[in-house]
Amino acid sequence: MDRGYDFTFIDPNGRSGITEVKLYRTRIISRQLVVRAAETVEAVRMLAKKDQAILVLGSKLNIPIVNVGSTTVVDMTKLMEIAAKSPILATKLDSIARRISPMPVTTGH
Repeated sequence: MDRGYDFTFIDPNGRSGITEVKLYRTRIISRQLVVRAAETVEAVRMLAKKDQAILVLGSKLNIPIVNVGSTTVVDMTKLMEIAAKSPILATKLDSIARRISPMPVTTGH
């Protein structure tokens, strides 16, 4: 059964959250599609009574999306920036990204 999110988490400050990962088969994702997905995740966050949500997109955004409520939108570029701070996480994410991304993944090396 799909609960509307893929993972739950508790951050270092004790705040609870959900993470939803969306993979699209096209290189270009419309802004409207991303905003709609973020709004859906925000509604699910509120129903699940969590403090925050993260929408991870398996594609790259050309225009940043303003966060919706307490939902943060993270594209592959931002995810790789976050992962650069953790070599172990970076290696695992790079492997996953290369398998699932509809476009070549670059890590900036």
